[in-house]
Amino acid sequence: MSDYNYLNARIKSLKKGLLPKGRLDELFSLSDFEEIKRFFLESPYGTSVGESLAQHPGELGVELGLSRQIHKTFQNILEWSDGGPRRLLEIFLRRYDLHNIKTLLRGKNGKLPAEVIFESLIPVGSFGFEELSELSKQPSLRETLMLLSNWHESLKRPLRRSLGSLKGDPVALQSVEAGLDHYYYEGILTSLAEEKGEDAALVKKYMQIEVDTANILSLLRLSELSRGELSKFLIDGGFLGKGFLFSIAGNLKPMEVMQKFEFTYLSRVVKSWNPEGGLTDLERRFETFLLHEAERMERADPLSIGVALSYFALLSHELKKLRIILHGKFFSVSETRLREEFLLV
Repeated sequence: MSDYNYLNARIKSLKKGLLPKGRLDELFSLSDFEEIKRFFLESPYGTSVGESLAQHPGELGVELGLSRQIHKTFQNILEWSDGGPRRLLEIFLRRYDLHNIKTLLRGKNGKLPAEVIFESLIPVGSFGFEELSELSKQPSLRETLMLLSNWHESLKRPLRRSLGSLKGDPVALQSVEAGLDHYYYEGILTSLAEEKGEDAALVKKYMQIEVDTANILSLLRLSELSRGELSKFLIDGGFLGKGFLFSIAGNLKPMEVMQKFEFTYLSRVVKSWNPEGGLTDLERRFETFLLHEAERMERADPLSIGVALSYFALLSHELKKLRIILHGKFFSVSETRLREEFLLV
């Protein structure tokens, strides 16, 4: 019997709780907070949202309820797994640590309120719900970095230089984030290399695609840097070689960038990019490609880890959509503008 039989059966039952498109359209039409609150209390997020609203009766309670539900769901999935499957899932979930640390640093650097930062975090991976809450409450970027280093010994190395070089406020975070990218992606790929079997290969493939997309976005965002400086931002281990990656560096026009990708596996994604939407549009198209890749993995073998990867991607995607709608509602963004933003996700 496959190690994934029980786990995948449980995950497939969770998939039934994902909100259908019609329900999201319904949320668009709500404007009154009481209606929005009722929507979530009657949804699969209801128990967690209800618990959070008891402590925070306003809009923050709904946001925190979503985060709590995500945290519970991922914890349950880990508890349902053991042995090789659990090791692979724990390795994969480290990618959320990277997301959370970057979100914390960008938020502190931009002097955003603690609750705004916390609402953008995904409480999954090495950082618990309470830990992320405490990190988001730190009064400055430096103190956030220091607390991260104190709590997680392994982070001292990638953050040491950052702590010593912080000057001015706000600061340029590119080098800090580059160090974190190298630490996390290369660590994940090294751990996966120690695992054997087709399921480890699937997780590795997913992460290699993510490495490629991260490298592409870095090169396009930092096109003014020299080749030597750019090399510091390239993460090893993806499918695309450094020769190709450097060929898209520089001030290339969007059409020229698209032509460069003509014979790569990312050709269709890049060709669908709307340059008027900037790199944000391209980044979202990469995210959608990864989501579809995980779904393809599940369809190819419904008894593999692809089921979990697909669900993780779908749940994270749903959380992002819900947050976009909620932020729009709470900050009185027009429905037209909100739907335009929503379609990009």
